[in-house]
Amino acid sequence: LVPFEPTDTPSVLIAHCAADGKDLPDFAKYDHTRLPKDVLLSEQFALRLLGHIHVHQAIDERAYYSGALERLTWGELPNDPAIYVHELHPDRSVDTRSIRVADMGGELTPRPVHDLSIDCAELDADATLAKAVAELEARDLDEHLVRVTLTGAPKNIRTVGHEEHLTTLARQRGALALKVRT
Repeated sequence: LVPFEPTDTPSVLIAHCAADGKDLPDFAKYDHTRLPKDVLLSEQFALRLLGHIHVHQAIDERAYYSGALERLTWGELPNDPAIYVHELHPDRSVDTRSIRVADMGGELTPRPVHDLSIDCAELDADATLAKAVAELEARDLDEHLVRVTLTGAPKNIRTVGHEEHLTTLARQRGALALKVRT
């Protein structure tokens, strides 16, 4: 942090790191780059704006992780991307509103998602691959992020080259990205 020089203008802390706030997602609690709580909650800052963690949330009074315009990892598929807009006033008061990215009107923002779970119990490797292909072919994949979970897949599923086959199919059908889990 740079040395603090008080002025008549409210100060804003901007940091790209994890911080010791409340209600952090589990993964953030183990991050090695941390903003100490005494800095985060220092009265010298009228507003604290944080990056690094893509979960859109307030972690303390006037302390926010902005979120992200897009899902950036497969673990973020369930997230509904959103951002905060803050209006900071000369008296240090702050008006904050949350805006869902989907409500901004941008085409394909955030990217559409298919998170498919396919029950493959009782199926052999070839039947598992055929079922997954049918699921992908039944959907619009253009510009989508796609995750396919093959539940109960047989142990020899890799022998049919399932991941390569499904990835090729998804790309041909316009998917932005595909992840296959077994």
